[in-house]
Amino acid sequence: MGAEQLDDRGQRQDRERLLVTALLAMPVLVLSMVPGLQFRNWQWLCFVLAAPVAVWSAWPFHVRAVRGLRNASATMDTLVSLCVAVSFAWSAYALFLGGAGEPGMRMPFSLVPNAFQGTPYVHLEAVVGVPLFVLTGRFLEARLRGDTQAALRSPIQRLADSAAGVFVPVVPALAVTALGFWLGAGADPQVAVSACVAVLVGACPCVLGLATPTAVMAATGRGARLGVLVTGPQALEALRHIDTVVLDKTGTLTSGHMSVVRVTAVPDGLGRDALLRLAGAVEQGSEHPLGRAVLAYARRELPGQRLPDVTGFRALPGRGVRGRVEGRLVEVLAVDGELPASLAAALPVGEASAHTPVLVRVDGVAEALLEVSDVIRPGSYRVVERLRRLGVRPMLVTGDAPVPARAVAEALGIDDLHSRRTPEDKAALVRDLQQQGHRVAVVGDGVNDAAALADADLGIAMGNGADLAVRAADVTLARGEIDALPDVIRLARRTLRTIRANLVWALGYNVVTLPLAMVGLLDPMLAAAAMAAGSLLVVGNSLRLRAWQPSPARRPTR
Repeated sequence: MGAEQLDDRGQRQDRERLLVTALLAMPVLVLSMVPGLQFRNWQWLCFVLAAPVAVWSAWPFHVRAVRGLRNASATMDTLVSLCVAVSFAWSAYALFLGGAGEPGMRMPFSLVPNAFQGTPYVHLEAVVGVPLFVLTGRFLEARLRGDTQAALRSPIQRLADSAAGVFVPVVPALAVTALGFWLGAGADPQVAVSACVAVLVGACPCVLGLATPTAVMAATGRGARLGVLVTGPQALEALRHIDTVVLDKTGTLTSGHMSVVRVTAVPDGLGRDALLRLAGAVEQGSEHPLGRAVLAYARRELPGQRLPDVTGFRALPGRGVRGRVEGRLVEVLAVDGELPASLAAALPVGEASAHTPVLVRVDGVAEALLEVSDVIRPGSYRVVERLRRLGVRPMLVTGDAPVPARAVAEALGIDDLHSRRTPEDKAALVRDLQQQGHRVAVVGDGVNDAAALADADLGIAMGNGADLAVRAADVTLARGEIDALPDVIRLARRTLRTIRANLVWALGYNVVTLPLAMVGLLDPMLAAAAMAAGSLLVVGNSLRLRAWQPSPARRPTR
């Protein structure tokens, strides 16, 4: 069985466990917290429903808790397991030996533990509520990362893990301390156990476990509706911190719908049509927009002629393509080095018009110069301005010649220009910027951008670009709209603020409930209700991201 099948099977099991737990838990929560609905022998129905949750639903927590104890370590799973075990054990004692199983027993909703009532109360709401909310958080987290065996690695999640690591080992000690204090003070065992259970319920990681995954899921869902696909929390964290964006030219800032506008062939050479036939043939294997433009032009200019097949095709990253056509070595390359006089004379004319020059060589001999034009995307003008307003420096890095590259840079107001850069040069530039302390994002659409996309702190691919570029990227602009880039940065920053607010609430909830529970001012039922309310508050705060709107400066898309 492959890893992907194992992941799918694990996610399916998690979904089934969560669904069954929810079906069993909801009646218990409602009956325990709404005294008006408590019918005769309601407590026994709740016990029957809670038993599978305490054993089967919480089984993964029990296993990991025992494993942690063997290694002398305490985790969030330890708290969940301990809370469920203590609550269920006390409830079983109360029902079978303490008189709580008598017909007609009622359990009021109280703010503080009820002492000296004669009949101990059951705490089945804690038995079902804690696993339900923690399983929900774990399921959302697994859905988010797409791998049930891995963990979220974003710094914001590490903050949550660090916070949990501080108080998790302390909570069992606090629970035992509360139990011992109240028993030593001569209090009714009901009060002592209630204080112990309230400490465990109040410290359980339900709210903390929902803080990050719910916000990230809401943000990625909102991004998808805006045409931006984000791989996960790492990408959101990187989006928030980037200060430099390396932009490719062709297909990113420009439309990528290139067209050949002029062909200059050397006198006494193979001739214009023959050269177009050979160049079009070798470009049949190319994925680059420039290659597609040459192929389309050859087919348009040579109607009715079938282009010959190419053998030994090879793409030369950052330079062009090469292959054999009818036994001849045909190369379509970026202009570099000396040219015949006729082609050298045509070169500055094309560059002055911001055309990209392409050299056609046959058997090592320069035969023709093709001039290819492209147009700047309308959204590119707004992108550069909005990136600067966000404190992000735009850079234009391209394999094109200096003159056409400079024309695009000047039109867009980009000061940092690097032309004639090979894929290796682009990746090296990214590493240099990172060594200088910059957080770098790379936006590209072609095979030539894949190495830089992979080396960057954040790779952003145009959705209509090459498959290799999309696979190497962390973020994909699915609609191929460059003007979505500032919006996704703003969305990432809003998401991180939401996560921080969730974490503040989650940790604040624990800080408030633990002291109240220890001194007997917090009933376990109220602690469970506060846990549920806190979880709903975190989810609601995260879902506000689904209504987030992009900048009004962006044109609406259909």
